[in-house]
Amino acid sequence: MAVGNRVTSTLNQFPVSERWNGHRLSLLVTPSPPLTASGLDSVSCPRPALCVAVGGYSNNQGLFTLTEVWHAGKWRIVPSPSPH
Repeated sequence: MAVGNRVTSTLNQFPVSERWNGHRLSLLVTPSPPLTASGLDSVSCPRPALCVAVGGYSNNQGLFTLTEVWHAGKWRIVPSPSPH
């Protein structure tokens, strides 16, 4: 599993992830908090079907942590504390 971010031509930023199947990488659907600039910085996969990725996002209220879990073939955002 690989994670990072994608910056569009209009400078919007979104998380991105790809999964290696032993032969090639496949782009995965990676959720993003609404109305934010967000990205993923690191990923750990303790089992083939379970990964945790961390990063951050920003909006007009500040900077926040972003945590996503890969399980059952999809990513989902999970609550995580943000330092203040």
